[in-house]
Amino acid sequence: ALVGIAATLLWRRSPPSSQSALSQFWQPVIKSRAAVTVLFGDTTSYYPTGETIDALKSQGETSGPIAGQIFRRTDDEASEGNIRAAFSITNLLNRTGVNTQLRWPKETQQSDLAGANVVYIGAFNNPWTMTLNQNLRFSFAVVNISTKTTWMIRDNKDPQQSWSVSAIYPEPITDDFALITRIFDPNQDRVEVSIGGLNMFGTQAAGEFLTNEASMASFARTAPKGWEKRNIQIVLAMKISEGRVVKPRIAATAIW
Repeated sequence: ALVGIAATLLWRRSPPSSQSALSQFWQPVIKSRAAVTVLFGDTTSYYPTGETIDALKSQGETSGPIAGQIFRRTDDEASEGNIRAAFSITNLLNRTGVNTQLRWPKETQQSDLAGANVVYIGAFNNPWTMTLNQNLRFSFAVVNISTKTTWMIRDNKDPQQSWSVSAIYPEPITDDFALITRIFDPNQDRVEVSIGGLNMFGTQAAGEFLTNEASMASFARTAPKGWEKRNIQIVLAMKISEGRVVKPRIAATAIW
């Protein structure tokens, strides 16, 4: 509902110029005129049992959970970063006359996407994003050492190069990275786009990058001739200040 309201409020903004890098990136989708599926990642939430809630009320915050007192649930909620990325994408496509439909992984089968143009939102919470990128130049990875978890975008061509952040909750996040991917199928009649950050800020920034004229122009200035008809991966790096993305920049690209 929120995505629909935002798209309606922003409808009157003009579509991108047909000659702009922004338009060229999305041209395969715009040209087909077919509806685009925007596929969110699932959200995993942790909830205390009723007994744990009662214990917390009576014993205070020092009462720690033990096995059986916390249960895990995967639901259809979405993080703020994912929602903002979806706003950006659906608004842009709607302005060009392309309809969009929102779906979640658990309600989607491979047959539902056959022949469809798709945008995957999120990374580690979206199995479609992970599958699309797993054998490409840049892919996502999780490294667990002892009690420390690190999320990573790795360069499969250069093992010495990677971009990562570690789980530091409840400390604030100061850096984030994102991976944008656009892949044509062999017959050039279907496009898959994935937009995923190591945290929600990266996902938001990637969605905004792909819908911003100036950002896409900065990418096109150093891209090889004919990039608009080729597969693309873009790694973004950014600072996070007071819960906001600051100065996202292109850290690496792969075009083939």
